[in-house]
Amino acid sequence: MSERDRAELNALYEAEAPGLYAWLRRRTRDGPRAEDLVQATFEKAVENWGDLREAGPERRRRWLYTTAYRRMLDELDRADHARVVLTSDYAGVEPRDDTVEREVVGGLVLAEFRRAIDGLSPRRRQAAELRWLHDRSNREIAGALGVSEGRVSQLLKEARVALREAAARAMYAGERPVLQREGERGE
Repeated sequence: MSERDRAELNALYEAEAPGLYAWLRRRTRDGPRAEDLVQATFEKAVENWGDLREAGPERRRRWLYTTAYRRMLDELDRADHARVVLTSDYAGVEPRDDTVEREVVGGLVLAEFRRAIDGLSPRRRQAAELRWLHDRSNREIAGALGVSEGRVSQLLKEARVALREAAARAMYAGERPVLQREGERGE
């Protein structure tokens, strides 16, 4: 690594490490863990410097926050009992610019919902789309799917449960929702 690259990495660390640490500290509620995550993130930045070297400041910041967030989730998956609360409660520490944080977390939350929707059975997905995207009544949905109105209610309830679990997963990264319980048939 050249001296210029070292200097740029040091500048990146000086500019971003304090905000990244505060962001991770709020989520983990654990200072030493947040420090370890910052270090692991910057180690990854060194490994990927070839790609990051040409990136602008915003792209580098997004990369750092995304990498740190994913590493935090990996560690929590291993710990299994730990929880991270993704809130807008900054505990008195205001980041310089929370736009990147919102974009990273928002993207990951959307990804959880996409996984939940993709995990719905075709019937549940059709019922949910007809209700929530096309504002159809249970009677209209029943006619379109060829099922009873009672079955439509059940399908919509199951879809809501799956989405609620996805929301919980997004809010509490350590939890693992079950989109389809064992023994349940996907229709």
